[in-house]
Amino acid sequence: MSTLRLIDTIGAPPARPGPVLSDQQWAFLNALRGVALQCRAQARIAWVPTDRPAPTCAQTATEILVHSLPQVLPQKPVIYRPGEMALSFDETWLAALAAAICGDDSHSAGFLLRSRVRAPAQGVIRHLVDLSARPHLSLE
Repeated sequence: MSTLRLIDTIGAPPARPGPVLSDQQWAFLNALRGVALQCRAQARIAWVPTDRPAPTCAQTATEILVHSLPQVLPQKPVIYRPGEMALSFDETWLAALAAAICGDDSHSAGFLLRSRVRAPAQGVIRHLVDLSARPHLSLE
C-alpha cells in the first residue's frame, strides 16, 4: 500500500502562485493536512470497498479519504503540512472538488472526479469529500 508524501516547504523551491482560496477552503485543507500528518504515523488501513456503509463522522471520513487517495489517484498525492501557504496540485484539486460538491455543482464535481479518480471509486470519494468538507464549506 502506498503512502502520502508530506512535503516540508523549508528549503524547497518557491511554490508557484496558485489559486486564491476562501477561508473555508483553507480550513478544509488544513484539517485534511492535519489528518494526513497523523495518518502518516499510523498503520495503514485498507480502503473501504463500495459495498460497505460509508462513514457519517467528518473526522472518520477525512481519515478514510486520506488513506484512500494514494489508491484511487493515478499518482501519490502531495499534501503539505498544516499551516503552509503553498498549495500542491492535489490540494488545489481537492479544494475545488469540495467546493463543487458542497456548492451542489454536480457537473463540475463530476468532471473533477472523472479527471483523476478511477471509475469504481468515484462515488465513494465524492461521498467522503462531501462528509469531510461539509463542516468547513457549509453555505449558510
